[in-house]
Amino acid sequence: MMVPRQRNPLGDEPRRPARDLIAAVLENMRRNLEPLRYSTLAPSRYLVYLHPTEYARLEGIIPILQEQTLRALTEALEALNKRSALRRYAVRILGEQNPPVENAGREWHVEFLADPDGDVAEGDILIDSELLLPASPELGVGERTRRITTVHSGQRTTTRARTASLTREPASVRAFARIL
Repeated sequence: MMVPRQRNPLGDEPRRPARDLIAAVLENMRRNLEPLRYSTLAPSRYLVYLHPTEYARLEGIIPILQEQTLRALTEALEALNKRSALRRYAVRILGEQNPPVENAGREWHVEFLADPDGDVAEGDILIDSELLLPASPELGVGERTRRITTVHSGQRTTTRARTASLTREPASVRAFARIL
């Protein structure tokens, strides 16, 4: 749900309340859950890009904003895992089970940054979320990361997903010892 921008009491330009940033991160988390067989993973890393003017306005409260966003993510995860009495009864009768939703990382990571490229218009939000996927069993291949970018612009939200693999080229791997 998008909350309309409020008018700035000091001027005519619209401004977005800081609570909208938290709501946007939570929406991003819910939209980008990754179901597995025994659990569902939520992205654990969120980079929130703001227009430089908006960032400057909020810069003094960024630590509080981060702390409240982390708290909201934890509460949202708990709410996703909470089952009503009716749902518990249906699970017993039908045998259906929804796997628990878990943070893909050990802890949440949220950063609020000024947009360095000028891609974010004033009042808009761009969120890059990352979900670390299991590492490949191949030698020299690192973890894969699924990165989701969500842009909140006025009443419109767009999302783009891509998977990146952190790999090393075989030529760059040197042997330091030989086992005989």
